[in-house]
Amino acid sequence: MPKAHQQHKSPKKDGFTLIELMVVLMILALLATAVLPNVISSGERAKAKKAITDIAGIEGMLDQFYIDMQRYPSTDEGLRALYYKPEDELDKWKGPYPKKPIPNDPWDQPYYYESPGSRTAQPYEVWSYGSDMEEGGEGTGADIISWVEEDDGGF
Repeated sequence: MPKAHQQHKSPKKDGFTLIELMVVLMILALLATAVLPNVISSGERAKAKKAITDIAGIEGMLDQFYIDMQRYPSTDEGLRALYYKPEDELDKWKGPYPKKPIPNDPWDQPYYYESPGSRTAQPYEVWSYGSDMEEGGEGTGADIISWVEEDDGGF
């Protein structure tokens, strides 16, 4: 039986040309420069929101400690007193108030505690120095605090 007429196919090129690869890489680089800053800043905003939530939870535990002990932990006792029994008045302490010891803030630094507060007339102050890990700062580097800052400019 005679062979069917074979069609001759021209050799087909597989893969991409260097120019096509360069165009794709350039498009990816442009997308990264447009998207990356938003992703980074949203990550910092999420960390700040977590710190705000953590501090609110710590305040609730401090208030429960106060109800049981008729006092807030001293600055020396710190937030440890919420999880570990203070040495005095053991019979009043109904803790531990959190399920686990108070964790570090989202930037892996401790939450700071002072009682009585030195910046306000509040019985205590709880704060995190935020992403810049220094007192003060603005934007995503601002401190996360448990008190309301006084408006110094006013009306």
